[in-house]
Amino acid sequence: ASTARAQAPKSRPAATGLTLSATILRGQRRVAMINGKFFAEGEPLKGVSAGPLTLARVFPDHVLLRQGEETLDLKFPEKSETRSPSPGAAKPAGPKRPAQTPPRTRTR
Repeated sequence: ASTARAQAPKSRPAATGLTLSATILRGQRRVAMINGKFFAEGEPLKGVSAGPLTLARVFPDHVLLRQGEETLDLKFPEKSETRSPSPGAAKPAGPKRPAQTPPRTRTR
């Protein structure tokens, strides 16, 4: 009987300078958008990273990147990172529309 078990990949903080924008999992095809470019599982991240990173796995909420023996966990940005309105900024009001009133029916 073997006592060896599969170990979870070493997870590090998200790679600096990389932003995960989307993940697509459709059948066997798994794709992620990183820094505005689409990459498939197993594809090197050419043009978006300085180091030799490869998109190892795509999950609905994050991706695993591999650099040699290291595995990096890249997650979607926190809501506070993507939207940081200036203090006191209010939502712009939409155009005002007159209230819809039902048409009147004439009675004689």
